[in-house]
Amino acid sequence: MKRAYAFTLLAVVLWTTGPVGSKAALLAVRDGDSLTPTQVAFWGVGVGWVALLAVLVARGRLSRLRDVSARGWLILIAMGGFGWVGYQVALNFAYTRLALPDALIISYLNPVFVIVFQGAVFGRVVRLASGWEQEPERKGRPSFGRIAAGLALCLLGVVMIATGGRLSSLGGIRSVAGALAALFGGLAWGVYSNLGRFVAVRPGRSPRGMGDVQNFAAMSVGLALMGVGL
Repeated sequence: MKRAYAFTLLAVVLWTTGPVGSKAALLAVRDGDSLTPTQVAFWGVGVGWVALLAVLVARGRLSRLRDVSARGWLILIAMGGFGWVGYQVALNFAYTRLALPDALIISYLNPVFVIVFQGAVFGRVVRLASGWEQEPERKGRPSFGRIAAGLALCLLGVVMIATGGRLSSLGGIRSVAGALAALFGGLAWGVYSNLGRFVAVRPGRSPRGMGDVQNFAAMSVGLALMGVGL
């Protein structure tokens, strides 16, 4: 139990220091040039990829990549696009246009999007590509109306925080593009978080305990996509 709390604390520290490091990297200028949002995302994800690779190799789990089916790799490619390209690059772009707290406040709508994409509609769409999900659809999900109302309430909360309660100042936002990028980052993470339950495995293979392997595969896809873009 103590070990679990220690890992949770480490995750919180890394999650909170990441944006600060990204903002600092974006502000750094060398020989008159600064890093682009994609470059910062590439090197940041690359460091995590190396660390996760070392863990998988040490635990002998890298071979589990062979358990993923061909259709499962389609979902992993989507996870790489949304979670390790869309989310990272969009947030870094937002950091270049907005103050760090403003960008984070907007992007931290991601828990709301995680819940929104728990809905049955998202599952039906994704299964067209995957044909499989790890767990059956749960009963008792909130209705579309409740989800929409909750999302609208959260968006109103973000607006109130961003404007200091002065809604009339909303039109004077420093960068609409930056705010939209931060919002897309939250949406992309919500999609990424829900795609993991649709990664199909080969017949006879167990889908349990694949989280770290899925993250590694998605990070690999994200790095490849960003590498091509760079």
